Amino acid sequence: MRKTSINHPGKARREARGPCRFTQSDLARAIRAAKQEKLDIAAIRIEPDGTILIVPGTPQSVAHLEPNEWDD
Repeated sequence: MRKTSINHPGKARREARGPCRFTQSDLARAIRAAKQEKLDIAAIRIEPDGTILIVPGTPQSVAHLEPNEWDD
């Protein structure tokens, strides 16, 4: 059964996702800390639990990646 909104009949009500695991300021703080340590950032990954992982190194250019059969 589809839940509908009382204020907007016929429109589905959005379920809450819960609290954010990290904030934009958390991410900015992590990037600033990496730059202060003179690290080049190859990638940034955010885990489902909110853990921010910064992968040091040189970012790979898209041109250097192997072509994908789905890119046509």
